[in-house]
Amino acid sequence: MILSGTTAQSAFNIEDITALDENGNLKSSTKTGKGSTGSGGEEQEDRTLLNIQEGIGGTPDRLVLNPGTKSQLEVDGSNYQVKGSYTAADLATTLSETNIMGISDPRKIYFGDQKLPAEKLSDVAYLGRGFSRVILPIKADGSPNFEVLTKYEEACENVRLAGLDPMDKNSEEGQRRLAEELQKVGLLGLINNGMPDMSKVGLFLVTEGLGSSKAGLTQSTYVRLKEDADYDLMS
Repeated sequence: MILSGTTAQSAFNIEDITALDENGNLKSSTKTGKGSTGSGGEEQEDRTLLNIQEGIGGTPDRLVLNPGTKSQLEVDGSNYQVKGSYTAADLATTLSETNIMGISDPRKIYFGDQKLPAEKLSDVAYLGRGFSRVILPIKADGSPNFEVLTKYEEACENVRLAGLDPMDKNSEEGQRRLAEELQKVGLLGLINNGMPDMSKVGLFLVTEGLGSSKAGLTQSTYVRLKEDADYDLMS
């Protein structure tokens, strides 16, 4: 799943079919459960949210976008756990308890390539993996541009292999190398005056979730619904 905002955007993807019952509803055990604040209490949680905004800390994370589809792709990010993100719940509850909505735009929440309206958030399961901060190419409306994501991630990986961080906007060397790699893979539209065009990429928070047609979702290149699966996602 992907949530979008001025400082963070994020996305949900299908991962665990056991969170839904045979009617496509969230199981009661999935709708409940709260995380603990841990040492440092509220001050620590506030600091974590600021770190997410600023890109400080976090645990290096290799996450899967659009799992179970032909467009499945691994991307690198930084994972964060905040109060309320430790256990499974419905998405509406999780976004409220974690205060993630305070750093994101509730009008731009995506499940794969499909926008989730606010009234459907309680019909999507959050699976408790925390939120990973990633940078993804975007379309003109700010939604993730999955069509060019494979080539974009290839360019980023080549920058990492050179010992540079493609996500560090303050590294001129890293950004110039990223522009070179974007040109090599044919993404000239993401380059402006020899540097990456930051208006063509967005900051996202990505996590794992589960939904069905009950949440208004439809089968697509980037979404695999439970009722359309032809193999066991848990295998």
